[in-house]
Amino acid sequence: MNPLSWNCRGLGNPRSVRALHDIVHRWKPKIVFLMETKSKVKRMERIKNRVGFANGFIVPSQGRSGGVALFWTRDINLEIKSFSGNHIDAVVREADSNFLWRITGFYGHPETHRRYDSWRLLAFLHSQFQLPWLCLGDFNEILSMDEKAGGSIRSQQQMDGFRNVVDFCGFSDLGYCGTDFTWSNMQEGEHNIQLRLDRALATPEWVENFEGMRVYHLVDSTSDHCALFLTDSPPRRSSYVKRFHFEALWTKNEACREVIESFWGMGIDLSTPVGIMENLKHCAFELSIWSSSVYGNIPKKIQSKRNALSNLTQQDKNGELSSNIRFLRRELNELLDDEELYWGQRAKAHWLKEGNRNTKFFHAYASESPTWVEEVAAAIPTRVSDDMNESLTQVFTREEVATALKQIHATKAPGPDAGREGCMAVKLDMSKAFDRVEWGFIKRVMEKFGFCSRWVNLIMQCITSVSYSVIINGAAFGNITPSRGLRQGDPLSPSLFLLCAECLSAIIHEAVRNHLLTGISICRSSPSVTYLLFADDSILFCKANPNECQELKQILQKYEDASGQKINTDKSSIFFSPNTFQNTKEAIFSILGPMIDSRHTKYLGLPSLIGR
Repeated sequence: MNPLSWNCRGLGNPRSVRALHDIVHRWKPKIVFLMETKSKVKRMERIKNRVGFANGFIVPSQGRSGGVALFWTRDINLEIKSFSGNHIDAVVREADSNFLWRITGFYGHPETHRRYDSWRLLAFLHSQFQLPWLCLGDFNEILSMDEKAGGSIRSQQQMDGFRNVVDFCGFSDLGYCGTDFTWSNMQEGEHNIQLRLDRALATPEWVENFEGMRVYHLVDSTSDHCALFLTDSPPRRSSYVKRFHFEALWTKNEACREVIESFWGMGIDLSTPVGIMENLKHCAFELSIWSSSVYGNIPKKIQSKRNALSNLTQQDKNGELSSNIRFLRRELNELLDDEELYWGQRAKAHWLKEGNRNTKFFHAYASESPTWVEEVAAAIPTRVSDDMNESLTQVFTREEVATALKQIHATKAPGPDAGREGCMAVKLDMSKAFDRVEWGFIKRVMEKFGFCSRWVNLIMQCITSVSYSVIINGAAFGNITPSRGLRQGDPLSPSLFLLCAECLSAIIHEAVRNHLLTGISICRSSPSVTYLLFADDSILFCKANPNECQELKQILQKYEDASGQKINTDKSSIFFSPNTFQNTKEAIFSILGPMIDSRHTKYLGLPSLIGR
């Protein structure tokens, strides 16, 4: 059990969100209480997901002020008991012992004249039920003048109000490790004021059951408040070896361009592929040396700046070091920006999406050899003319190469990575759609389309030259050579996948011409629609009868056997028109498999049906 409390002073700024993410990543708290989020529920839900918490309870801000939230991990059994704009009260059940205890995240009123409202609330919470109790947060008050540096003398009556309610609740202060004060106005000299406003209080029963717990004051560069972290064993950071990446953050430094210009082509023949690869290795080596001298190890620098900031904050008793602290905060924020760019480059955020289920069905057929290729390919008409082939096989110009490179993502490299009879619509989900495409099938499809052999061989070299390594602690191990699949992220892959999908289109058209399948029309004079294809998403339309469903199943089976694709029936769905009888639906499900009736499902968070 290791809760964390932080008055973050607003999470509308991306830098504050990054700081929260970094604190959570470094200290790994199980429960987090946040104050002054200045954010509404939707934004806080996104932040909760980003920092990695499964559960949360959010009290939104009022306008641009206030807002509290409690996040907790999946393995914490926590029940919310009460809440307001100034507190969240909950009970936790320990999984191993069934021990019940209480945690309250508390935010005292920032206005002095409303401070007694805070103490009345705390006294009321004390009267609700008796359990071992931990109460932590920003109380916006001190217990004595020892907890204040600078500024005018605090009203004794004001401090007594806080001390009285602490005694009434039976709390003891858990103390702290780190800087003496948790808040500073960041002014210089005689104008500097520092206070210990944030603290953790607990009843004797709670202290007895959680022996050895210590409170750490964590200094941050984005808020004027320290975060509080309770733990009996601070985690240690592990080191790792990293491989070479061209870092996006380097492009912010003009010296990076000078390094590349200085070492590109030095004594190396650039007219051959081998020469280009050697030149790239040489430049990578020189860039690594340059980066080490200019940037060093960013995580270590961040940790060093944090330690320096914490030390300066502890030493700054009278505000004389405020300008140094501000300068250090600015340097730390710049390093955090660089680190965000560093990890954003590795996150592949532009390709993230929910993965397919890795089912037994997929594994059972993963190693099958494709069949029916010729029969499926026979339905494809030749569409590539001799003039097209001549244009495709011309020598690539410098301008074309430059255009192709500019189409790649900025931080990526061109290398490893209804009539009377009922109608129905079938939405297909392909298991590992890009990963399963057979290379032999792609080659045969291109040949059938009419692409000349030189072009086909060139494309196949691009596809089959891929190999993978496994990154363990930042270092690449092994060499895995696949025998099928298209790389997601490769600019060629979507076009090649669409060529394969043309096979499905062709055999469906053939079935329509032979009157084996019937599409649907929205009115009498409109053309019928048999299918809609968008990349690896497919919707097929036909009459809701066993004969057409049997034909559809045979078409899909042929396409699967030829291409290597597999339909995941668990995630595919069927929509029936209202005039389809229940016994007909049951017969269709028995033919096509255990698909879902899409009338009751959502797609991309939206209802499958809108209207009648």
